Amino acid sequence: MKIHIDRGSVKALQPNPKGDRIYYDDDIHGFGVRVTKAGNKAFVLSYHADKIERRITIGSCDEMSAGLARQRAEKHRQDIRDGADPAREKKARDDEP
Repeated sequence: MKIHIDRGSVKALQPNPKGDRIYYDDDIHGFGVRVTKAGNKAFVLSYHADKIERRITIGSCDEMSAGLARQRAEKHRQDIRDGADPAREKKARDDEP
C-alpha cells in the first residue's frame, strides 16, 4: 500500500498484530515507514545493489521529521544512482574498531 509520507500520515499508522509492516511513499521509490508489531516507527529506504535487495534505516519517526527523512531518502537515492551502497557502507563503519 502506498501513502504520501508526511507528519499526519505517519502519526495515523497503526501497528499490525501479525508483525512488522512497511508503508511505502507514493513519490520517492523505496522510501517508507516501518511499523513494528510493538508500534515503533522508523523511516527506511529499500533499494537494490549488486542484484540484492537492501534496506537501511534513515531514522526513528520519534526523532526525525518526515520532511528531513524525505530529504535524506532523496540523497541516498542519488548516491545509489552514483554507485554507492549505503547499507554496506554503514556496516563497514560499524565494523571499524
